[in-house]
Amino acid sequence: MTITVSTTSYKWSHGKEPRGFGYWAFYMGKETTDSEPVWFTGKYAEAKKQAIAHAKGLGITRVIVGS
Repeated sequence: MTITVSTTSYKWSHGKEPRGFGYWAFYMGKETTDSEPVWFTGKYAEAKKQAIAHAKGLGITRVIVGS
């Protein structure tokens, strides 16, 4: 199963791609209104891996990085 990670909302809000250390919000679904955010702390790359694993467990194919 392929998981798509959308950073469009984050880029629109911050003017740049997500990166670095932080408290990252990921929405599971096609829209940010589909679910409450799931939070991961750490470097973006590691948080993204955790979000993808979480989405796979839920059977979801799209994840949105919160802004």
